Amino acid sequence: MVKKLTSFLKKNWKVVVIALVAILAIVLVFVIIRAHKASKIESVTTTTKAAQTQEPLFNPKTISEGDSTTPYTIKVTYPLFKNINNSAAEAKLNQLLADKVNEEIVAFKKEVAARKTNTAIPQDFKSYLTIDYKVEYLSNQIASILFNEEAMLAGDAHPGHKTTTVNYNLEDNKNIVLTDLFAEGSGYLTFLSNNTIKYLKGLNISNDEMINAGAGPEAKNYANFYITDQAIVFVFDYYTVAPGVAGVQKAFFPFPSIKNMLIQDGILKSLLAHEII
Repeated sequence: MVKKLTSFLKKNWKVVVIALVAILAIVLVFVIIRAHKASKIESVTTTTKAAQTQEPLFNPKTISEGDSTTPYTIKVTYPLFKNINNSAAEAKLNQLLADKVNEEIVAFKKEVAARKTNTAIPQDFKSYLTIDYKVEYLSNQIASILFNEEAMLAGDAHPGHKTTTVNYNLEDNKNIVLTDLFAEGSGYLTFLSNNTIKYLKGLNISNDEMINAGAGPEAKNYANFYITDQAIVFVFDYYTVAPGVAGVQKAFFPFPSIKNMLIQDGILKSLLAHEII
């Protein structure tokens, strides 16, 4: 049997070699096809996962008006959000921000028009409005934005400033207020006020009367705040707790310092889970 096989191979070795090469080629093609299919499946899986885990994002929207022929210039920038899980909340927040800056622009233009009728102000004096922002925190639950505004009106000695915030609950599609963060009966206003007043007095930038009035334990004094991944920051605008020369003042309250007063299962729960031990 072995002799017959050996004799056959000697006589037909070319045919055997060709057959082996053909078999190897078929196997190689099969392996390549399998690998290509696996690569396509992995690519689709990766793309699907990426689509499912898209992070919320924002892009700047800019409004610019005015040139050498107008009595004013305007440059306003605000964020437009996308990829929010709650599309209704995304649309409402974007509209809220657009309305907010448009209100400031309209009010500014009215002031400019009023100044133009004042003959005591030289007609070549120009006014300007600038608004910019910083997104302090963004997740699929919360968007927290800080706005800084500067407006110079013709005839004024110096520009005016305004610092405001927007905090939005992207799960429930509504603005966030203090009572959404702090538990009822926790005494949070007294705690915030006592610590803020102590901090501000230590800066020696103002008198006690102004600080006590602007940082007293009233909700209106603490309505201007923003949220970070580590703290709630309360913002005190120009002239609220100190003279204008001192600028904006901020009081930082890290989550651990106020943990006993916060609503544990509220909108901050995802932040508190990794901040508070």
